[in-house]
Amino acid sequence: MGLQEITEPMLAKAAGWEAMKSARQYIQSGAVRSATWKAPKAMGLVHTGSIEYKAGLIFESEIDIENFCSCRQSREFGTLCAHSVAIALATLHPESIRSSSQGSENPVT
Repeated sequence: MGLQEITEPMLAKAAGWEAMKSARQYIQSGAVRSATWKAPKAMGLVHTGSIEYKAGLIFESEIDIENFCSCRQSREFGTLCAHSVAIALATLHPESIRSSSQGSENPVT
C-alpha cells in the first residue's frame, strides 16, 4: 500500500543534507521539468546540462524508499539521489516549480 503522504522532514531524514541541498538547487534552477505524485509514487524528469533523468521514488514506509533514477549514483550505489529527491520535493511545492521554469514546455503536473 505504501505511504499516502510525504513531508520535507521525512525526505531530509531519508536522503541526507547533501541530497536535499542539491535537490533544492535543481528546483530553484528550473531543472525539474515534471513532477507527479500518485501515492506512494513521486515520478518526473530532471534536466541537468545535456542529460535528462527520468527519476522517482516509491515510498513503502518512511525508511523503505525505492529510488528509480538513471544516474550513476542511483544505479551503482543504490542511494537516494538528488534527482529523485528534487522530484519528490517538487510535488510538495509545485508553485515554486512553475515560477522557476516559466516558459518550459513541460510544466509540473
